[in-house]
Amino acid sequence: MTQTPENIQIYERKLQILRQKFIEGLHTRILTLEQYAIEFRTGENNHEVLDAIRRECHKLAGVAASFGFPDIGSRASEIDTAITSGTMTRDGVSESLEDLMNEMEDLLDNAQTNS
Repeated sequence: MTQTPENIQIYERKLQILRQKFIEGLHTRILTLEQYAIEFRTGENNHEVLDAIRRECHKLAGVAASFGFPDIGSRASEIDTAITSGTMTRDGVSESLEDLMNEMEDLLDNAQTNS
């Protein structure tokens, strides 16, 4: 595909649509992570919950940076890596997850304010 101004505009519009869909999906991701955080704090099925948190963070890390949210992607990647390597304490997972959800909520708030 030749890079013409028209093709670049089409690409940028498509990317903006995907970016908006990502932002709209943050609420669901936050609710999912909050549920995992509750389950993790209560100590039920910790291994399974920890793996679910890692998977969700892995997915989030992969797409967030692509859509222009490197801070969210980086924080999610740190959680994914720390869980995978076993280098994060139980409290560290809870605190990092809370920080990630707060950052996601801030992005949602900003997106609603700018709409």
